[in-house]
Amino acid sequence: MSKLIVNSLGYGFINHTSRTIFIPKQYLNDAKNDDVVEYKIIDENNNIAEITKIVDSAPEYGYVSHIWKNNFIIKTESKKQIYLDINNYNLNIDDMIQIKNNNILMNFGNRNDFKNKINYIKYKYEIKKTDYQFNINQIDNSEIERVDLTDLYTFTIDPTTSKDFDDAISISSDGTNYKLGVHIADVSSFIKVNSELDLIARNKMNTTYLNGDTNHMLPTELSNNLCSLVPGEIRKTVTVMANFNNHGELIDYQIFRSKIKSKKRYTYQDVREQINNYSMDNNIKNLYNFVSSKYTNVLGEFNLPIIDLKLDINKTPVNIELENYDMAHIMIEKCMILANEIVAEDLCKKNKLFPFRCHPKPNKDQEEKYNYFKQFSNNAFYQEVIKIKSYKNAFYSYKNISHYGLSSEKYCHFTSPIRRYIDIVIHRILLDEYQYSEEELEVICNLANKLESNSFKAENELLEIQKEYLIENSNTSQPAMIIDANKYGITVELLNYITERKIHISKLSDKRLIFDPINKKIYNNETTFTIGDIINF
Repeated sequence: MSKLIVNSLGYGFINHTSRTIFIPKQYLNDAKNDDVVEYKIIDENNNIAEITKIVDSAPEYGYVSHIWKNNFIIKTESKKQIYLDINNYNLNIDDMIQIKNNNILMNFGNRNDFKNKINYIKYKYEIKKTDYQFNINQIDNSEIERVDLTDLYTFTIDPTTSKDFDDAISISSDGTNYKLGVHIADVSSFIKVNSELDLIARNKMNTTYLNGDTNHMLPTELSNNLCSLVPGEIRKTVTVMANFNNHGELIDYQIFRSKIKSKKRYTYQDVREQINNYSMDNNIKNLYNFVSSKYTNVLGEFNLPIIDLKLDINKTPVNIELENYDMAHIMIEKCMILANEIVAEDLCKKNKLFPFRCHPKPNKDQEEKYNYFKQFSNNAFYQEVIKIKSYKNAFYSYKNISHYGLSSEKYCHFTSPIRRYIDIVIHRILLDEYQYSEEELEVICNLANKLESNSFKAENELLEIQKEYLIENSNTSQPAMIIDANKYGITVELLNYITERKIHISKLSDKRLIFDPINKKIYNNETTFTIGDIINF
């Protein structure tokens, strides 16, 4: 018996330690994602199988669509319709439910209430709050030798609403070289291996940032207080102190336990204003000069904007704002990437077994598709969208394959232990607190990959629902960029929402339109729809 995974394209997979079994759509035989199944191999050479029995079905999710002939009609997310006798169930139209074998396991309430939608998504993706009563006496307060950096000018750069500050930096220049300090909250010093708190964090694996409901990996007393590098408070940290020449080349580095007292909290808006107004203080000036010298093309990079979707007290969307992902963000991101690369390199030099952050290169088909599409427009936004579409998902593994997206031969996650369990694991290995076996890392990486994927899906699904609500309730047309065209119509990216929509060809003109497959455009003698064009949606 094995658990079945069905991806968004409808193909099935069963993962084993030694191999992955592929189940084509026609051989799923009504099995769904997360069903426990039995199968038989039908192609040994290519690991292809057919589902022969559904041993246990996963719960389905859906809502009460309408009543027909004394039956509640349940529309499920797997596109099924379930009929329930109205005399046997206490339901209302638009109730969202979890159902298994015609038994209602959970009624989340009306789907037009966004608080209900958040709970529905949390259950669907197994993101549940832990009933854990935090006791400060349960943390490890044993004294560890630390380098005292409390007099060093350390600072943080984060969003305005942040409360959990994982990282602080320090930077100085003597006119020739730069000294960069990346100081990360020493979470592992508070949490003993295999303690109750450790197991709770491990079972969550990461903080999930649902828009309107943050589900912390750690108790808030740790994430927002004791571990958070807030200004003016002495905090335990792990420091990567690195020296670079004026071209940004690494000279040497040290990694050690420390304690700091952050001197200043910057927001991205603070830093942005300093840069735009040519009024950078010494910290930001040194940081700006260092990043610009090390990454010479950084000012020409284009990144998709950050979405800030505002909610009212009932979690209902009220408006959306886009924040440019500019140097204010890029500078701190580059410092974190450098620290992660240095730690990965250090662990490799010491022949340590640890979880790499891996990002595979696009396969041949993905690469060919990307190269084909990028020729249709030079627009920076379009180029970034299709580049991201060509990427595979990153994952954790103790077997390194490098990180394609960052062009890093060795990469790991070290800089966010408040919100990622893998980073705690890295700290323990780095600081010789604990050495994990291959079997332990296999289990941890697999669980981290699964729960990270669940969090990503939940965060994005909720965000898309919230965007759709705003779009449907908007009285104005929206600028949209055409990113694809075929004989059925066009695909556009709504520029004020960063979300895709498809427009059928019949909606584009009252007159007959022709699709040109070579130039990927739709046209008639009055109008033309070409990739990269901006239209009103």
